[in-house]
Amino acid sequence: MNDNIENKNMNDNVENNNIPPKKPTVIVTIVLAVVALVATLGISLSGNNPLPAPEQPMELPQANYEILEGYLAVPVPDNSNDEEVFITNHDDFKCYLDLYQDVVIFDDSSEEVIMLEYSDILEKFNQDFFKDNNLAIKTHVLLTGHMEYCVQKVLQNNNQAIIEMNKYLYVWDDDVDAMPAPELEFVFIVLDKDITSAKYDIKEVERNVGIVEEHAIHVAKPVIYLYPEFEMNVNVLLGEENELTCVYPFYDNGWNVLAKPNGDLVDLNTGRSQYCLYYEAIGKYETTNDGFVIKGKDSAAFLEEKLAVLGLSEREANEFIIYWLPRLEANEYNYIRFATMEEINSNMSLNITPAPDSIIRVVMLFKGLDEPIDVEEQILETPERKGFTVVEWGGTELQ
Repeated sequence: MNDNIENKNMNDNVENNNIPPKKPTVIVTIVLAVVALVATLGISLSGNNPLPAPEQPMELPQANYEILEGYLAVPVPDNSNDEEVFITNHDDFKCYLDLYQDVVIFDDSSEEVIMLEYSDILEKFNQDFFKDNNLAIKTHVLLTGHMEYCVQKVLQNNNQAIIEMNKYLYVWDDDVDAMPAPELEFVFIVLDKDITSAKYDIKEVERNVGIVEEHAIHVAKPVIYLYPEFEMNVNVLLGEENELTCVYPFYDNGWNVLAKPNGDLVDLNTGRSQYCLYYEAIGKYETTNDGFVIKGKDSAAFLEEKLAVLGLSEREANEFIIYWLPRLEANEYNYIRFATMEEINSNMSLNITPAPDSIIRVVMLFKGLDEPIDVEEQILETPERKGFTVVEWGGTELQ
């Protein structure tokens, strides 16, 4: 009875506008939400505005890193495989290195290249090193000279390094037995301590090199030094870019560096200090009848003499010898020839702005011999070294 009276009174009040009627709040809320969504997306209600383009993925920043390369100075064990390891402390590193006690790496972090063997490597990557750094190591077996790995760049995704590498597969049109024996090579990638893992992004690139003639070059390993008379910005452009297989620092339409009179360089893209520019490339050289034949054990004295004649400073010659001496001394005898400037320029032209006053380019071609052979002694000319000077050296083993 009382409920009926209350309902009747409420209805009378509504009719008399004493109590406002309930509104459809659910519908209003939906409408408002739609309007807000339209405003957020920037869509005009008249339909004139197109949908916004999807956001592009954020480009990852480049990581701080340093690369050291090396190889196993003994024949490759039969059970060797490609492997990737990530090491965060000295004890684990020593256990790893004990598996490869004959490894040799080349350290160019100072003003000159230093060849490091087992004890030197342990000292470089000591306990203090691992307080500030971690180490990613990529090991790969190079089969008969048909393969080569090269780090292109290292990016950082939070605490992970993304290591972009090219795996070059060389294809020759003739007998593969002419290629060198397999090698076990190492890439040591020094990373900051906050990077706790590494992921490798390896891209396979096939290169057809054509026919390999006797004494033909297939891969050379040059470095370039710049000595301006005063501090200046310099652009270095390699002419045959399609023949490049590996470069460091990162090469994008050439290298742009700040060069100092003492040879120090600063990569203008990254701000990292360098002392040289490095690349590898495919090249072909004709066989000639001149050159030199020397005993493997006499290689150091021979190179000290001839590199001075070719215009290299003692520091540059020292780095050259450190790099090539293990390969030369491993042979009983060596046939050695230095390519002419015309040969070098035809294989890889070098364009530098501003133009240097002097350019010295040295490429050594060598072949290991069991017995000496007769060749006509090569006549070498000493270049003039003046003003803004550019020096390049490299070499390769002839097959």
